Amino acid sequence: MVPLQPIELTHAEAQEYLMRRRDPHLMHLGALAYDQVRTILGLRQQRQLTALVMVVDYAGALPHPRPTMMVAADDQSALLTLLEHGSWPDRGVWTMAAPELRDVLEGWLYIRHSSTRGLNFYGAERPDNQQPLILALPDHDLAGLQVRQLTDRDATALDLSPCNLSTTALRGWLRQGWRVFGAVEHAHLVSHALAAYPIDDADEIAAVYTAARVRRRGIGAAVVAAVIQDNRARGRRAFYVANRSNLASCGLAERLGLATIAQTWEIVVEG
Repeated sequence: MVPLQPIELTHAEAQEYLMRRRDPHLMHLGALAYDQVRTILGLRQQRQLTALVMVVDYAGALPHPRPTMMVAADDQSALLTLLEHGSWPDRGVWTMAAPELRDVLEGWLYIRHSSTRGLNFYGAERPDNQQPLILALPDHDLAGLQVRQLTDRDATALDLSPCNLSTTALRGWLRQGWRVFGAVEHAHLVSHALAAYPIDDADEIAAVYTAARVRRRGIGAAVVAAVIQDNRARGRRAFYVANRSNLASCGLAERLGLATIAQTWEIVVEG
């Protein structure tokens, strides 16, 4: 019997497959839309795509970037078949969002995943698409603060230095069409977050930052909540991404009552 052979996929073919289970594959879909994808290899069984691996170059400007291999598969058998018959870089980071695939990938690579590497994805809506989650804003004193959407005028009207933000960067976000929200205290921008990187009907809550001098007052949570409420008003979902090792970022999502909708795990191959 002739073994199944991997085939090279187009972005459109990969997107169609990943959208079958969108939330677990938000990382993959984001890479397709916004990163440099070197190649996508997939496996078809009985004319159906059952597994794929995307080779992504996050550091495309470097002479020898270490690629990331993003894994998605219907089951362990399909993944193993694709791995065994594909041609893969000798070193890089392998990542997946399905815990049931970890053992297969670890066994094939002979390397365990790192418990501290990976991403947590949080959603502001319930997984069953019923009533939205109620934002649990902290009971901190926000007196003297104005949490609002920022405009091009704010790029020069506000002191952006508490957030280490430049006028050029803020205007760049706005020109991209991102919706930027901030906390303003006496004409100083002390926290910001934005709705960006749209995937289907959802936006990522990105570039979340709070100036060191005003942390632990619930200000960052209030700004993130403003982004979520704006998304809801526009009929869009919002999702929040945090590195598993960033306890402060994960804690912010949990304090707001956001629901975990996906996680990813990483295996580093040094070659």
